[in-house]
Amino acid sequence: KGNLGALVTGVLLHSHDKSSELSKSLLKLKDLMLVGFFLEIGLNATLTLDPFYIALLLLLLLPFKMIIYYVLTNLVFLRARTSLLISFALADYSEFGLIVVDLAVSQGMLPGDWLTVIAVAVALTFIVASPPNVYANDIYMMLKPFLYRFQRDKRVLEEEDVSIGDATVVIVGMGRIGEQVYKTLLLHGYEADNLVGIDVNQSLIQHVQNRNIEVRINMICTDASDPDFWRNSDFTNVKLIIFAMPKHRQNVFGLQQLLKAPFYKGMRWGGKLAARVRYEHEEKELRKKYNVSIIYDSYDRAGIAFGRYIIDSLGNECTAARLSNETSMGSLESGTRVSGKPVFVNPDPSEENVLSNK
Repeated sequence: KGNLGALVTGVLLHSHDKSSELSKSLLKLKDLMLVGFFLEIGLNATLTLDPFYIALLLLLLLPFKMIIYYVLTNLVFLRARTSLLISFALADYSEFGLIVVDLAVSQGMLPGDWLTVIAVAVALTFIVASPPNVYANDIYMMLKPFLYRFQRDKRVLEEEDVSIGDATVVIVGMGRIGEQVYKTLLLHGYEADNLVGIDVNQSLIQHVQNRNIEVRINMICTDASDPDFWRNSDFTNVKLIIFAMPKHRQNVFGLQQLLKAPFYKGMRWGGKLAARVRYEHEEKELRKKYNVSIIYDSYDRAGIAFGRYIIDSLGNECTAARLSNETSMGSLESGTRVSGKPVFVNPDPSEENVLSNK
């Protein structure tokens, strides 16, 4: 069977280095096929009020489903916020249930009307479950006193409270950019005790630390969008918070929680905020809404650094080209006509060290 073969292929590819990238690419295809699946059901179904009423009755089961998930995740020693987020994420009816019902209808195990009922119920739960997931942190803060009554004292290691220690600089997001920012600050005189990087990916943290055995890198595993992190951590000594996460939306989520934290409200905190952007509108948003004073344009700076790297790599060849260019300019000034050959030009002639490395 083709379905079984696809499953076996997925299992075999799981250990490949590019499996995560392949999974992300296939997710878009899956979403497209899901839309087509719903479209096919809609074209073949005759929608009456009866299936719609039954679908509404199934929606009434969602609160009970969420409560069950919350209780189960609490039993395995997860935090109240984590349990709530899981409950919201799993609240809707899965499209896989629709596939099972479709199979049951095709085998004659269920009447055809049930496919319409489940399709409507799944579509409605997508709509109903969307707002709680969007405003999950706000809902959590409102329900926090109530939810904490059920939170267990014992928690799994990944759910324990974290501390930034005596750090004066906090780097949020320890991917390729955050890691290089950390090491650059070390080279410019910052002590390792004064730096801390945070990331939600424990495997990434382990990878970064294993790759930099000769350098001491302090890192903690936590979620920057977690309001408890910003409210429970001591930011008294922190003078700079750098948001270096790869996506602008992630940095915005982190900044939103930071601005609501007690230490930041009323502008009592005297530190500075820094963040990376890729587009001009992102820079405007961070400056205007989130009071970020230090903005780094990744694309713009990457182009400048790339140009300087090319000049540095060319070395003597580039120096000769600049001298040739200066001679050509002198000839033009004296009225002599020269041929227009391409030359390498140093964008900043004052940077002699760049041209004299070789």
